Amino acid sequence: MLTQSNVTSVNYFYRSVLNHIYVIGKAANNLEKDMVLSIIRGTEGGVKYVQEYIDVSAG
Repeated sequence: MLTQSNVTSVNYFYRSVLNHIYVIGKAANNLEKDMVLSIIRGTEGGVKYVQEYIDVSAG
């Protein structure tokens, strides 16, 4: 996520437990949220499941 210009990586906290990814954060819009989830799901190494708790700003 650090290399994506439209994603502020400091807005997200994530943990991996047995290839299950848990991500918590705040996205500026739905595009950013979708991009973050796409990056996580596309990570090499066998992501099996993504549980997200991402709040999207209303403004």
